[in-house]
Amino acid sequence: MAIYLELPVYKTCFELAVEFARARQKMPRESRYTTAQEIDRGLVGIMVLIYRANAAREKGELIAEARRQIVEVQIRLRILNELRHVSLSQAARFTELSESVSKQLARWHRSAVSTHFDAKAPSDEGGRPESGGSRSAGASQKANPMKKCGPTGNTEATP
Repeated sequence: MAIYLELPVYKTCFELAVEFARARQKMPRESRYTTAQEIDRGLVGIMVLIYRANAAREKGELIAEARRQIVEVQIRLRILNELRHVSLSQAARFTELSESVSKQLARWHRSAVSTHFDAKAPSDEGGRPESGGSRSAGASQKANPMKKCGPTGNTEATP
């Protein structure tokens, strides 16, 4: 397990939080204490979730929550951009960083979920618990009604 401070997704989110905090100082008061404050809280919340997911055995739900929160941050950033409370270059930078965080979280989530399911997958010898055998054993026991049987082309199953 890597130290959360060294995770690329954490570093990118932290960079976004710092750059946004600098831009927030120049925003109009009504946005600074409403939308901008919610963005700050959202980014800190995402960083906390990254820390918790890094330390947890079951990462999937924590990463999924971080993914939901980054979407909320992106929506609020877009609102600030539409209101012209951030410059175009700042908006582009915030979009770039938030997209990077989102993509990294998506890859981490996919990896965590597949690793979680791989760890719970039944072994090849035991097969699926509900079938009592391997996957192919049940499939080979069923006759295929479309398969031609014998030289005459008869489609009836042979005993």
